[in-house]
Amino acid sequence: MYQISEYHSDRIEAVLNILAKYDIMGIGDYCSKDEYEIEAIEIANRSEITTLEELSLYIKEVFKFWFNEDVNKLLCDEIADDIREQLTLNKSKKKEI
Repeated sequence: MYQISEYHSDRIEAVLNILAKYDIMGIGDYCSKDEYEIEAIEIANRSEITTLEELSLYIKEVFKFWFNEDVNKLLCDEIADDIREQLTLNKSKKKEI
């Protein structure tokens, strides 16, 4: 079975929390935050190797693929900013330890 590293797991969890916070598809009242787990994994995989603009566009693409819905570009920009900021904070905290 594939083991996810602690580093990767932390990134996925951070992205998952942000997606749950924004609840892009409006399913938060009916489902747990884990409903966005597949999207979080995909986005986390690209979160540190893309520019902010590319990350925003990728978020839009991921939600279009999985939910067949267009997501507001400005919302994707905001989510990408939050993801990048959170992952930078997490990385800084790990360096301090």
